[in-house]
Amino acid sequence: MNIVERTVIASLAGIVIWAWPGSSPAIAAEAVSAPVLIMPGLFTKSRNPGCIGGKMADPSARCEQVCVTIPVRARIQRVDYFLKETNDQTFTMVQQDVEMLPWAKVSGNFTVDRFNNAQEVCAMFMNWSSDRSREAQIKVTYFQ
Repeated sequence: MNIVERTVIASLAGIVIWAWPGSSPAIAAEAVSAPVLIMPGLFTKSRNPGCIGGKMADPSARCEQVCVTIPVRARIQRVDYFLKETNDQTFTMVQQDVEMLPWAKVSGNFTVDRFNNAQEVCAMFMNWSSDRSREAQIKVTYFQ
């Protein structure tokens, strides 16, 4: 699939119809998790601490898994990660394993668990600021 060649045919209420040259249209949809609050971590000078209660060195970060459910037959096109300070109005899109807000990041790749009639897409967010709470969200774009 070459994303550069696709064309948006229509967009309505969060559902986008895509088409590639020589193919039938595919319907894309988005699912966004509810915001998850991540409380402050423990004081540390480390730039890469482990999760509190975990087995990694310097377990100073509060870690929360953020998940969203999509249809069982959905094909994931993309997963976006968002963080914000609790007093900010808007979320900032962040990259995996990159500290884009001070003392906070998304850790590793997303995971997918399949159930009878759904898939759950999850990502681990870390906050090791000792004085700031954060909120995290994920958005999954998928084909139905």
